[in-house]
Amino acid sequence: MKKEIVYWACTLLLCLACGAMGVSNYAQPGDMNVEIAKSGYPSHFFKFLGVWQVLAAIAISVPKVPRVKEWAYAGVVINLIAGGHHHYMAGDGLSKIALPFVVLLCALGSYLLRPMSRRLTGSMI
Repeated sequence: MKKEIVYWACTLLLCLACGAMGVSNYAQPGDMNVEIAKSGYPSHFFKFLGVWQVLAAIAISVPKVPRVKEWAYAGVVINLIAGGHHHYMAGDGLSKIALPFVVLLCALGSYLLRPMSRRLTGSMI
């Protein structure tokens, strides 16, 4: 029972974070254009990334699509590690560097604690 509660807490936080990041990246509110310009990436890249972040949140939260979940988790992990590294290389503060890694812990908790019904048959973990 405790494992299930931790799984759902991690999954809920992960999906909320991915959804919020995705909407923010797509909508680019406020002074986000300044941050985007500082990153060196074109703004349309963030719109593209935002769509996939929202789709990943949906894929992780819905039942009965284990192969899609595997890909969504993989994409989220790569995105979060790259995001943390990007903030570090951009010279951002510790809070901006650490946040992707905190969400990464939620992703790992969600992935490792997911019930058998949400796993791909033959999955190693």
